[in-house]
Amino acid sequence: MKYKRICIYASIAVWIAVICGTWLYFARELIDKTSFEAVLGKMRYARSEVMRTIDGSISSLRMLAVSPRFSGAGDMGSVLSVIPVIEELHSDYTFAVMDGEGRMFEKDGAEYSVVGSGFKEAMNRGYGVISIYDEAYGIKRVAFIARTSAAFESYLAVIDTKKRFADKIAAFFDSWNGRTAVFDELSDIVASNPSLDTLEEDDGGEVEGVLLSGLSEFSRTGSEESAETLSEGTRYRAYIRLEEPRGWRIGSYFSKSPLWEGADSLRKSSALLILSIGVLFSVLIAFSKAAWARLEAEYRRAVLFDPLTGLGNSVGMEPLAEEFLEGRNKEDYSVICIDIEAFDRFNSMFGYQAGDKLLTAVAGAIKKRCEYGVRVNKDVFITMAETSRALAGEFRESLYDAISKVFAPEYLKMLSFNFGICRIKENSGIFRNIFDEAMLAVKEAKSLPAGGNVVYDHDLEQSKAWKLQIERSMLNAIQNDEFQLYIQPKWNLIKNACSGGEALIRWQSPEFGFLAPDRFIPIFEENNFIIEIDFFMIQRVISMIERELERKIKPKPIAVNVSKTTMMFPNYTDRLSDMIRRTSVPASLLELEVTESALSGLDYANIRRIMCEMKNMGFTLTMDDFGSGYSSFNTLRELPVDVLKIDKVFLDAAPESARSQSIIRSIVEMAKDIGIKVVCEGVETDVQVEFLKSIGCDYAQGYFFSRPVGHLEYEEKYVYVN
Repeated sequence: MKYKRICIYASIAVWIAVICGTWLYFARELIDKTSFEAVLGKMRYARSEVMRTIDGSISSLRMLAVSPRFSGAGDMGSVLSVIPVIEELHSDYTFAVMDGEGRMFEKDGAEYSVVGSGFKEAMNRGYGVISIYDEAYGIKRVAFIARTSAAFESYLAVIDTKKRFADKIAAFFDSWNGRTAVFDELSDIVASNPSLDTLEEDDGGEVEGVLLSGLSEFSRTGSEESAETLSEGTRYRAYIRLEEPRGWRIGSYFSKSPLWEGADSLRKSSALLILSIGVLFSVLIAFSKAAWARLEAEYRRAVLFDPLTGLGNSVGMEPLAEEFLEGRNKEDYSVICIDIEAFDRFNSMFGYQAGDKLLTAVAGAIKKRCEYGVRVNKDVFITMAETSRALAGEFRESLYDAISKVFAPEYLKMLSFNFGICRIKENSGIFRNIFDEAMLAVKEAKSLPAGGNVVYDHDLEQSKAWKLQIERSMLNAIQNDEFQLYIQPKWNLIKNACSGGEALIRWQSPEFGFLAPDRFIPIFEENNFIIEIDFFMIQRVISMIERELERKIKPKPIAVNVSKTTMMFPNYTDRLSDMIRRTSVPASLLELEVTESALSGLDYANIRRIMCEMKNMGFTLTMDDFGSGYSSFNTLRELPVDVLKIDKVFLDAAPESARSQSIIRSIVEMAKDIGIKVVCEGVETDVQVEFLKSIGCDYAQGYFFSRPVGHLEYEEKYVYVN
């Protein structure tokens, strides 16, 4: 009996040991997975903050670099003389100037070569950060800001941006038991936290080596992020890539974080339970529940919530919505998407600290009004409310009330909010679709005057479905040659003959039939596919003119529209130049049309630079829709424009409006005085033609002369006929 009892006790002990060991194994796996997600989630947030710090610094300095006082500098001496003034205002930076020969100068007379460093290439791609090496000065980080002057080739830069975000890195990781650092593309440490001494002494000398060895493997694999366990589960290592600067990474090497302390306690308690057999079993279960609850709470905070506002983040958007609506009748509620109008401008004017205060104030108003709130991205929030309250506009009042307690009245004048509202229906489907519909509604609201409300309805639903159909078909459309080149002739009013034309696109889709541009071009502009379309049209026009040259026919110039998005595309002018260089077509036979609206906003200086490059390549430049925007005549003096296209709205009103006639007459006279040709579009009647001839307008375009026709028909009628 005694032997039997011992066997029973032994069997129970073994069984409990097996159960506890198996449970412990899977628990450890789950703890590791959950903890790594929390670590990487924190590092992802750190990455976004580092990027925002870099972008904010460079944006501020870029505005400084293009100021009239600096951009007027005419030689290296005058440029260098301005640097001490700039450094006094921005003490965290050391400024330098690079000349066209690849030499970098600092104010103290230091000079070193950056030839081959990729500095000028980075300038051509856009603003960025690179690393250079000089035997005398070692490795330096260089942030390119702007070209200083058109008078000679020189560029303003910031030397060693390390200090600007070293403190930011330390702030995120100073509570961690380990080392966290930012590495540049040469695997040199750019910034790190001050926690190295918290590792055990026998590891202190190896920390950088451990980080670098893992960094090498991480770089080789090409992964975006990774996390792993080292030293038999006592050390941990994780890496994540920065989007910009290219090649920069965050690495972290640490021992027991708070996430793993619970796991260690769990293992000790489990071992004690196995020795005690049944006495401590209940204690282990209770402790396990507490440890798991603690880990789950940490996981929720790290993965599902935004650390700045305390609201949910994009990851937690759906699970938190399900929790909120559990036990509620979801048909009584609507999803509200809130967008802060011109948030980037607010940040630029008042700084990122004020921007964070604004976001926190908006989040506070949302928390006060509803248990559910999510910050989807930097300035877009989602919440829920009973439908009657959502449509009543109560949230807008509460937002202004919350902000007025934080900001002075002059700040409030800068702020407005757009609302997109989507009612939750019984057949609404998954939450992601409802949120997408609310965000589509807020996007529609942004096209209205500031502070608009839009409720998602059948029309928006049709618009969303159409957009999805277009985006699904657009990639294959170019490959299947579904886009067609049409030409609308341009008429010389003096010679009464066709003098060229404007290239227009049409889509002959097997699925949708014949589509006019207004059915698909706005969608392409929204998703940036317009870049491929613009280059496609330029190539088609080049091919058409090249064919005419091969037939010994004198081609007529063709105008091609170029969107602002395409012009801002990195290396746009290089790609354009390469397309012309590979053919026998002179650049002068292509007129590149830029709409007047593209010249507005903060990108004006960059657009002007690009237009000058296009002009230097030999292209004819046309300002389209002149008079529809807010350009001053002074803009024409600054831009290398060859042709003005008067917006048709003036011509439509001209027969009945003496003011419209005076405007057109003044534009034509002014253009002639400064050597610019004028095209008036939308001509439909002989009365309009006679009026344009009487004021000396050069060219006209419209249905009176010809509708847009296929390019082959255009050639037969207006090119080969001569």
